[in-house]
Amino acid sequence: MHLFALRKGGIRANRTGLGGRKIMGLFVEKVYANSPAGNCSLISKGDQILKVNDEDICILSHAEAVTLINSAGPEILLSIRSLNEAKLVSLDICLLKRETFDEMVTNKRNVVVKQI
Repeated sequence: MHLFALRKGGIRANRTGLGGRKIMGLFVEKVYANSPAGNCSLISKGDQILKVNDEDICILSHAEAVTLINSAGPEILLSIRSLNEAKLVSLDICLLKRETFDEMVTNKRNVVVKQI
């Protein structure tokens, strides 16, 4: 398990099936280049977001998952599974300025990054 504090946006997620596979869930749709997530070899397009602050989002609708992420407060812990390597990655995203998840990704806001 890896812990990260991300700075500068990094990922955009979407609820969908993955390619031709019939796996439903919330997946990393894009990893922004030149962002901490983009520079990290552990986060990639297609990774599945499993939990937000230890709450299973696999059973939630897309709207419920987005609401949970947006209401998580200034710190959020994401558990992510790479379907390619079946590994769990834990991301600790600490936001310096409170904004919604979508605004953070859209604006690529700066937050502190440290790999532990």
